[in-house]
Amino acid sequence: TNHILNLNYRRIAFINGPISYNYAQERLRGFEAALAERDVTIPPSWKISLPEVSYSLGLSAASQLLGTDDRPDAIFCAADVFALSVIKAANRYGLNVPRDIGVVGFDNIEVASIAVPSITTINQPAFQIGFTAGETMFERIRDPEAKPSPILLDTELISRDSIIPFHRKVNLAR
Repeated sequence: TNHILNLNYRRIAFINGPISYNYAQERLRGFEAALAERDVTIPPSWKISLPEVSYSLGLSAASQLLGTDDRPDAIFCAADVFALSVIKAANRYGLNVPRDIGVVGFDNIEVASIAVPSITTINQPAFQIGFTAGETMFERIRDPEAKPSPILLDTELISRDSIIPFHRKVNLAR
């Protein structure tokens, strides 16, 4: 979200996965915190939590966001699958990504680098996630009464072609 804001976007929507999952709650919390830090407000209807991570559900959500005159100028997606959906919906409405709408995903799945345009995304340390999960499971087996401790792993922004600096249109008519 900070990357999107740093590129001068202020009308940012968010497509999220199932809010019952911790990752979705944390991504929403981070999105809202970044907007609040910059004093940016958006319509509540621009924060969408879908019941599952699905291309077709993402396409429907993106179509709702982009099918109106009052649309966002960027969409942050909690999964690259949703970012692919946004690109498809933008094409349906004659919008160019990144010129008309910026898109950022999350996960850095392989198709993100080969999509057209390629998707700016957040890379997660997959090996470290798996290794840490194994360690945590081993500790739980060894001591079922042990309280789980929070684990925070670093992520990395992978900058690609789906978002560029936003230049607001100025109305020069008087």
